Amino acid sequence: EGFDAFCVDPIARGFEMPEFALVDEFNTAKIAADPALEEQSRAALGLLRGFQSQTMTTSQIFDTDLLGRYLAHANLWSARHGTAWHNVRYYYNPLTSRLEPIAYDALALCQDYVGLLDLDRYDDPAVMQAYAHETQRISQPEYLDSLKATYGGEFERYRSILLQEFPEDELAPPWAALARRQTLLQAALHPPQSVYAYQIIESAAA
Repeated sequence: EGFDAFCVDPIARGFEMPEFALVDEFNTAKIAADPALEEQSRAALGLLRGFQSQTMTTSQIFDTDLLGRYLAHANLWSARHGTAWHNVRYYYNPLTSRLEPIAYDALALCQDYVGLLDLDRYDDPAVMQAYAHETQRISQPEYLDSLKATYGGEFERYRSILLQEFPEDELAPPWAALARRQTLLQAALHPPQSVYAYQIIESAAA
């Protein structure tokens, strides 16, 4: 009942709008006690508010290379849940004065998030270039082979332990799903080139 009321309450529905999101830092008391951290916090929160209000460009706010690469991996792993505005986390790098994405609450390969990310809110040539380059790299079969060779044994070890408590269908190996995602990413990078031809038919009177 509480959730239903939340969904219809016009004020509560502001939760769905990033423009009304609370911009805040973690460990507020610790930051307030350290002048250097407090200064960095003000800078970081200013960047986030600039992003929220769209008064600053993406390149002014984020490390565009890291952001593009992060979005590529989020797409490979179908981790859109972690990129929803209420789940995003960023690290402020005082050396670059830019924000860097932190993966959080990703729900990797969740069937509810099979589509690709909407990248419009990060509309920036540098981000898109980094995204396309990383997507091209991680959508190759060799990348998945390397991933499986590196982590496959460890995955099976943990899986055999967890199977004592969880059903097998909840612990399916990710390799087949990742291969399908690779195909999807390749198709998105190389869409079919369509040509539309129009012929103007002059009237007989002309």
